[in-house]
Amino acid sequence: MKIGSKVIFQKGLKTSRIGVYHFFGVKRKSYAGSIVTRIYDYFCGGSKSMYLEYLMYYRKEYSSFKEFLVDKYNLFEPEVDKIISWRLFCKDLSFTPDTNINDFLEDDNMGKAIIKWLGDNTDED
Repeated sequence: MKIGSKVIFQKGLKTSRIGVYHFFGVKRKSYAGSIVTRIYDYFCGGSKSMYLEYLMYYRKEYSSFKEFLVDKYNLFEPEVDKIISWRLFCKDLSFTPDTNINDFLEDDNMGKAIIKWLGDNTDED
């Protein structure tokens, strides 16, 4: 799920570095593997655990993790009910360096593959 310049996703086997190679069907040491590594680093590299952030800094301020997601990240309650998990991670894309990945991601098919990989199941009109 993308909100402004932030990407929120659930960390799992598919969103690990090895899992992304399997998802796109490329070998690790190939040219396509280096492209997939760049995509992984762009979206998932350096992401922070939202649940750990809640436990370390905001546990006293918010009574629950759900309330933290609604207030701090400006999410709606139905969205939070769908995605709430201790495996939620967030990456702010405004801090990433400007690379050639932005041009590569403008392709519609690649954008759909990224959405499928990160597990965004939103219904759009």
